[in-house]
Amino acid sequence: MYYSWSKTTPQFRGTIMRKIADLLEARLEEFAVAESRDQGKPVSLARSVDIPRACLNLRFFASAVAHKMNR
Repeated sequence: MYYSWSKTTPQFRGTIMRKIADLLEARLEEFAVAESRDQGKPVSLARSVDIPRACLNLRFFASAVAHKMNR
């Protein structure tokens, strides 16, 4: 099903962002290797910093949307 992001509810956007974070975490090693190749950094750094940080950012903004909409 196709959705225009701008026409979705904030709650839906938050749900999608949390799901993306979950999927990134589930495939952390695969994404760490890809990030290492893309950026030329050690896999260990991508594994311990970059991918976990991406997950945290997605969850933060998913939460921020929900909190902003509750004002």
